[in-house]
Amino acid sequence: MVFFYSFIIKIFFKHTNIYNNNPLVLNTWGLLLYMLIKKKVMDNKTLKNIFNFIEINEGKKTPFVWKLINNDPFTEDDLYIKGDLDLSYITNVFSLPNGLKIEGDLDVAYSFVELPKGLQVGGNLFVDGTYLEDYNKAQIEEMIYPGFIKGNVIYEFKLEI
Repeated sequence: MVFFYSFIIKIFFKHTNIYNNNPLVLNTWGLLLYMLIKKKVMDNKTLKNIFNFIEINEGKKTPFVWKLINNDPFTEDDLYIKGDLDLSYITNVFSLPNGLKIEGDLDVAYSFVELPKGLQVGGNLFVDGTYLEDYNKAQIEEMIYPGFIKGNVIYEFKLEI
């Protein structure tokens, strides 16, 4: 059974940006991992041991979202995300760490995340279904000053087919 879980975790690492020493961009594999935790298929201690094993033996970092959800301490390197960070629908995280820099988009849609001062977003900020919907881009940038949002603030994401 542990082999199966370690296999899932290896697939998870492979299909995220971890292999480039980047923090986790939550995607389908991240959601799978989150569901394993949520459904108590695998407890947090077992997952933490697997992440520690992979970090020690393969030099791959523990995923950013894992640390965020479990209140693990962040290193300076963890706070720089090369790519997008998707925290949409994650309802048990209420704040982000100070000094967070994201090269790509930040999606906090339908979550309760409060943005920290100094947050830097190199792409768009998705805020659908959050308290941030009541604010324009200038007001949100004032909240996170001296941080910034290079892209747009997206209030309602519509996929056109």
